[in-house]
Amino acid sequence: MFQLRNSLNLSACAVATAVLLSACGGGDGAKVSKIDGGFSIEGGIAQKGPMAARSNVAIDELLTSSFASSGTSYHLQTTGDLGEFDTSALKFKLQYIKTYVSGYYRNENTGQLADDQVTLMGYSDLNADRLVNVNLLTTLAGPRIEKLVQDKTNTSYYGKFAAARTQAQKEVLAAFRIYNAADLLPGGTDSSKNIVAGNFNEIDLSKTQTSSQILAALSAVAVTAGVNGAGISEFIADFQADLTSDGLISTTAVRNQIDAASDTTNMTLVATNLKSFFPSTTVTAALLSPWVDSSGGTDQMIDKYKSTATGTANKETQSVSYAVGADDVGQCFSASAGNLYKGTAKVTTGTVKAAAGDKFKIGLNGSDTQTSGFIQRSAPSTAGACPTAVPSSGLTRVAKYTRTNDLKAQATLVAAATSSSVSTSGTTILSTTGGSGNGDVTFAVASGACTISGTTLTAPSSAGTCTVTATKAATSVYAAATSAPITITVNTAVAATSLVFSSGYTNTDVDTVNYSRAGKSVELGSFNWYQSSGVGESDWSNFWWNGISPLSDSVPSFYFGLGFASSTGVPYIGAYVNAPQDGSVTLSGQTKLKIALWGNDELTSRKVPTFTVMVQLKDAYSGCYVEAAAPVITPSAIGAQIYTLTLSNFTIQNNCANSGVTTIADFFKKPIGSVHTRVLKANMFFNGSAVSPNGINMGAVSFEP
Repeated sequence: MFQLRNSLNLSACAVATAVLLSACGGGDGAKVSKIDGGFSIEGGIAQKGPMAARSNVAIDELLTSSFASSGTSYHLQTTGDLGEFDTSALKFKLQYIKTYVSGYYRNENTGQLADDQVTLMGYSDLNADRLVNVNLLTTLAGPRIEKLVQDKTNTSYYGKFAAARTQAQKEVLAAFRIYNAADLLPGGTDSSKNIVAGNFNEIDLSKTQTSSQILAALSAVAVTAGVNGAGISEFIADFQADLTSDGLISTTAVRNQIDAASDTTNMTLVATNLKSFFPSTTVTAALLSPWVDSSGGTDQMIDKYKSTATGTANKETQSVSYAVGADDVGQCFSASAGNLYKGTAKVTTGTVKAAAGDKFKIGLNGSDTQTSGFIQRSAPSTAGACPTAVPSSGLTRVAKYTRTNDLKAQATLVAAATSSSVSTSGTTILSTTGGSGNGDVTFAVASGACTISGTTLTAPSSAGTCTVTATKAATSVYAAATSAPITITVNTAVAATSLVFSSGYTNTDVDTVNYSRAGKSVELGSFNWYQSSGVGESDWSNFWWNGISPLSDSVPSFYFGLGFASSTGVPYIGAYVNAPQDGSVTLSGQTKLKIALWGNDELTSRKVPTFTVMVQLKDAYSGCYVEAAAPVITPSAIGAQIYTLTLSNFTIQNNCANSGVTTIADFFKKPIGSVHTRVLKANMFFNGSAVSPNGINMGAVSFEP
C-alpha cells in the first residue's frame, strides 16, 4: 500500500521499556514536542473503534512546499487492543506528517473484534498539534485536506494547511448535519489540564468530551452503513470520493447510507460496548444519540436540536432557544412555519442576519399548518444582505420544533349500518353521525368474521353476528374518538327470487280534458310521464294520447304520446314508476332488471329514436338523487317487447356528494326508489299532417335473480 523510501521499522514501545501506556498514546499531556532539529512524538491512538494489537502503522513525512511525500517514512505496529502506538524513539525533521494505520478493529456496534480490516489515516501539523491520533473523522477528512492544500487555483487554501484542515473538518461534520465545527472543537485544556480537542487528530474515544461523543456516534453510524452496503472500507472510500470533489455529499447512495444508518444504529449497545473497551468512560446512549438524525433523513437535522411541547390549539408556544454558533454568524435565519423570534423580538421580515451571541426561537400556534416547523439558515447575497422573503432553496435546517395540542374530546360518535341484518356473504353500508372535527373515519370489526373495505361490510359465508366500531381520527383540536360497537346479524342466505316492482297499472285520475298523467301500479307505486325541461318545452297543448291498458292484457301497460305545434327540439320524453307503496325495495340476490317496453308503431318500425332505462335510488342527498342507466336499447320489433338487463352493465349517470356510491355494486346495495324510461332525441314536431309524434308504453317491471 505504501511506496516509502528510507524506512525504519520499529516495534511499538520496544525502544523505551520504561515508557508506560501514557507514552504510547494514553494520558492527558501533550504528546508532540519541539526538539533540536525537528519534533518528537510520544505516541498516538488509532480508533475505529480501537484498532487491535499489531495493526500496521506507517508515518510519512511531507514536504512543506508541496505536502507530497518526502521519501522518509517509518513503519511500526500498535501494541494493545486500544489502538496505541509508540513513536517516542523517532525524531521527525519535517513539520507535516501523514499517518496510516491498517488492521482489525474492535467493533463498537457488536463489542467484538471485527472480521474485516480497515485503513485509517490522518494529516498532522507537528508545529501546532498536540496529538497525532487517527480515527474515522481524520480518515474522512484526509483526501479533502490534500485536495485543498494542493489546489493552486484556490488561494484561500493552497499551501495553507491549517485553513484547509479547518474547512475539511467543517465539511465532514456538515455531511452528518453537524454544524458549527469551531464551537465543537474549541481546543485548550479543561480544569484538570486534560487536552480538549481542537481538531480531529486530538479526539479520543475514551474521553468524556463532546468531540469524543461525536466521534463515537459517527463511527458507529459508519459501521452500520458499511453493513448495509459493501463494508466499512467501501463506505469510507465512497464518502471520501464524494466529499473530496466539492466538500459536499451529493451522491444519493452515500446520502441514503448515512440517513438509514443514523436511524437504525443502536446507541444503547454502542455505549455499552464503549464502556467495555474503556471502563473509565462515562458515555451513555443519551450522550451519543443527539448527534445523529434518528428520522432517517426525513428531518434533515440531528436530534440534538429538536424540541417538543404541548399547548392549546391556536395559542402560540415557543421552542427552546437556538444559540448562534461560529458557522451561523452572518447567515440569514428564517422560520419554515409560524413566527421567528430573535431573542424576545418577533422577526417581521422573511429573514434576518445572525450575529454572535444571538438566540433564536420559533413560535407555533398548533393549527393544522403549524404543528411543526424549522429554524433554518441560508447564505446572504453577495453584497451581504439578507432577503426580505424566505428563499425557496439553499436552506439548512438548524432546529426543529414540534408541538401537539391539549386535545378536546369529540362529540359522541355513533356508528350505523344501512341494514343491521344481512344474509351470508351479503353486504351493508356503514356510516357515522356525531363526532367533531375533520378527521378521517375508519371502521373495524371488533368480533366476528365479517370483513370491511372502506364503508362496505361483507358478511361471512356462515350465519352468526359481527360487532363493528367506528373511529374518527384526531385533528389538531380534537382527540380521536371511537364509537360504541354495533351488532350486525348474519342470517343464512335464502335463494334469490323475483322481486316485483310493478305488475300492472290503474288510473286514479280520468280527467281527459287536462290530460291527466298520473296513476298507480297494482303495487300502489305512483307513475307519471314527463318531457325534458328546457326553455319552450313545457307546452302540452299537443298532448297526443295517454291511457292504461286493461290488466287482462297479455302485457298490461300505461302509455302516452306527445307532440308540439312548433319546431322546438325536445331531447327526450320519459316516464317512471315508483317502488311499491311509493317506498323502496332492497335487492337480495337479484342481478337483472326485467321490463316490458315499446312505443307507437312508427317509432318501433323505424327503430329510432332509442330507449334508455334508468334506476334511481330512494334516498336523496341534499336534494340530489343518484341514478344509474343501462346501455341504450334499440327497439327490436313493433309492439310489446320484454328486455332483461344485467345490473352490472348499468353505469352511474348522476352521483351526489356524500352518497357513498363509487361503483355500480355500491349503487345496487342501496334502497331503490323508482325505474325510469326515456325516448331519446324524440321527433316531437307535429303540424297536423306530418308523421305522428312519439309515445312510450311501459309495462311490468321486476328484478330477477
